[in-house]
Amino acid sequence: MKIMRSALLIFIWMSLSAYALGPSEMEADLKANPGHLNTRIELANYYLKQKSFAKVVELLNAYTDQLNSSGFLALANAYSNRKEYLDEVRVLNLLTQKEPEDFHWHFLLGQAYLKEINIQGDITKKKDLVTSAIQSFRKALSIQPDYKPAFDVLLTTFLQQKNNNEARELIQDGISKYGARPELLHEICRLDSMDGFLDSALKSCREAIKLSPDFPDNYVFLIQALNDIKEEKKADADAVAAAKKFPKSEFVQWAAGTLFFKRNNSLRRSGGVV
Repeated sequence: MKIMRSALLIFIWMSLSAYALGPSEMEADLKANPGHLNTRIELANYYLKQKSFAKVVELLNAYTDQLNSSGFLALANAYSNRKEYLDEVRVLNLLTQKEPEDFHWHFLLGQAYLKEINIQGDITKKKDLVTSAIQSFRKALSIQPDYKPAFDVLLTTFLQQKNNNEARELIQDGISKYGARPELLHEICRLDSMDGFLDSALKSCREAIKLSPDFPDNYVFLIQALNDIKEEKKADADAVAAAKKFPKSEFVQWAAGTLFFKRNNSLRRSGGVV
């Protein structure tokens, strides 16, 4: 029993000693023993903290068939800081293949695709990258449905791409998961009003106003929906009320002014009294 305890203590001491090595000692260890993967990853993480990103790449890139998640993340982080996003994508793809059920890795992969989109000039490649990013975020959500960061970025991506149908479906799913949050109701109010889903717009915009009475944009989209269904008196009354409630909102003032300008023009054309 004493021998076993002694052996265990020696093992623990050796492990702690390895982690206590400074960068010069780790460099020396790797020079003598290039296959010491733990030392290699530990040293790479040290250089990552020092912002020596080229050194991280030098240490880890040739070992992607052996790295653990800590090593993959250090290498991906280094590539990201070097703005070499396609290499970051490559590394994170390897990590998702190695640990396919960890939703964090799919989320990070989706973010890496988005970073490449921002610097990519080829329109066709941009479209392919957007598709890959969306697939990654969807995969993260399929593994962890309540992971809101993936939901938020996926929704932002749909909105930026003007993929309104997908955005609308995702928002409805989000409302069922997270509840009727003001930001979700605002987006569904805006989308329904702009896309002509007027019955839904009336309902969602009124709910959005109830939850966020001091957010002016929801009033504008409600007024637009009322006007589109020919509820002109209600639209006019709400426009006047909104303009008084939000005198500093350029959006509300513009919407009210545009509404009454069109109304007056319509009256002139029909021979009515202005």
